[in-house]
Amino acid sequence: WLAMAAAGGVTSEALESFIGVTGASRDEATRYLEMTNGELDAAVATFFEAEDVDMEPGDDVPPSAAAVAAAAAAAAAAAAAYACSMGRRRGGGGGGPSGGWR
Repeated sequence: WLAMAAAGGVTSEALESFIGVTGASRDEATRYLEMTNGELDAAVATFFEAEDVDMEPGDDVPPSAAAVAAAAAAAAAAAAAYACSMGRRRGGGGGGPSGGWR
């Protein structure tokens, strides 16, 4: 599925962040991210908007500004937590001149 996800513009980082923020299944995450061309913020906003009005992926309703802002904040927090955890697993450093991937 990874090759298919990468081909559709959906990265594994976006999938993990989407699942972390929404609690959705990997299949749901993939559908929402594909629907939004891999745009994490838009996918999360669409997911929560669909949850509010009991929609299915593929239904075309633009997210509200408040939902987008909340989803963007949640996605940013999830991405930061993911990046931080990756830094710890790789030996720390975080990518600066003295740190980074080992």
